[in-house]
Amino acid sequence: MKHLINGESNMKHLKRAGFIASTLMVLTLFTACGNGKDVNDKNVSISITQTLDMLVGEEKTLNVTRKNTDDFTVSVAPASGSGCVKDGNDAVTCTPTEAGTYTVTVTAAADTSKKADATVTVGDNGVQIQWSAQYALTTRIDRINGYVEGDYPVVTVTYSKMELEQYYEDFGDKYDLSSRPDYQSNGDLGFMDAIEDYTDVFFAGSYVVLVLLEETSGSIRHEVETVTENGEIVIRRFVSSSGPVTEDIAQWHVIIELDNGFVPGQFNVLFVNEPI
Repeated sequence: MKHLINGESNMKHLKRAGFIASTLMVLTLFTACGNGKDVNDKNVSISITQTLDMLVGEEKTLNVTRKNTDDFTVSVAPASGSGCVKDGNDAVTCTPTEAGTYTVTVTAAADTSKKADATVTVGDNGVQIQWSAQYALTTRIDRINGYVEGDYPVVTVTYSKMELEQYYEDFGDKYDLSSRPDYQSNGDLGFMDAIEDYTDVFFAGSYVVLVLLEETSGSIRHEVETVTENGEIVIRRFVSSSGPVTEDIAQWHVIIELDNGFVPGQFNVLFVNEPI
């Protein structure tokens, strides 16, 4: 009987130990699940600053907040003009070149179904581009062949009378930069005739862009159509529909006056051929 009593006692201890172990297991599972949430839960999310107002030429940033994704992609509609690009892992930087309304979409790399949009409204920068142009025939007439080696067009910006005088020193041996009253009978100007009014007073509020051109014929003429806010100089080339009238190589200077309030990062030249 004594052995039986001890056996029953041992069974009670085993049952109690089993109950405690089960309870601990349940508590462990409950804790690990975080009140029922999966520890491997990888919910991906992404968000971006919803709106941005700016002007052409400004630089501003949209902040990106992401969760459980190491990277994201950026798309913009319309595709051009906004200057919006991915900037590191937490931002999109915009430097617009055209006014308008743009939608910037960021997409999480870890889950491409997760996206967020921002609206970027770009206003005109208000800069009024005032310009005027002169055209100087600068071919050296003392040369049998007027060709001068160079990567044309050559664009030079001068902000002072001193810089303009230095330009004369640098190029005077290659091109005819003198005063040529005989050109005026054909409606053309010499270089010195064209720049005679560019004094220190002029440069106090303006500057000059010199566009040096070389043409395969002296009969080709030029006219500046416009200067855009991006610094693009659009020049029309008037060419005979039957081809060049003469075979003499000629160099021209297109001289553009601009106000100091308008200074783009760089100037580029775009030619448009106009048959005559």
